[in-house]
Amino acid sequence: MSLERVIEDTLKKSRERAEEIRRSAEEERKRIIEEAERRAAEIKEKKRREAEETAKRMRIQELSSARIEAKRRLLKLQKELIEKCYQEALKAISELPEERREKILERLISEAEKESERIYSNKKEEEIVRKLAKVEYGGNIDCAGGVIGENSDGSVRIDLRYETIFSSLFENSMKEIKSMLFGEK
Repeated sequence: MSLERVIEDTLKKSRERAEEIRRSAEEERKRIIEEAERRAAEIKEKKRREAEETAKRMRIQELSSARIEAKRRLLKLQKELIEKCYQEALKAISELPEERREKILERLISEAEKESERIYSNKKEEEIVRKLAKVEYGGNIDCAGGVIGENSDGSVRIDLRYETIFSSLFENSMKEIKSMLFGEK
């Protein structure tokens, strides 16, 4: 073989080898790009799902907070309405005609006298209480009406003021009151 032929064969083999290396490098480049694009798409999808989950959680939290705030406001309004009903009931009983108040006081005094030696009332009902009580009149107290009975040493008090009676009634009947006022069960 001649030198030219050897050079030509060597160049041909070198070109073929270079082409093979170039093709292999091109395939590797494509594979790397495809893998990078696939990973980028996975990351993008993962971030999108995370963002959706975060938005969903935030929406649920906001709705929950709004519901709690609405319930808190509703309970506050209900409490105010119940308090208003309580105050109106006290006012109504204290404004009853004297003969009706006298009958109520007669029952309260009778109950208080079972364990009392002194009876207290407000100034407005003092005359009626003095007339009906069989025990000593102890003086005036600040209340809407009713009486307080007390034993001789003051260690036992029977609180039959309208405020106390209504407060007890309201507490014991809260379910029924809420049902009547707000349609709750």
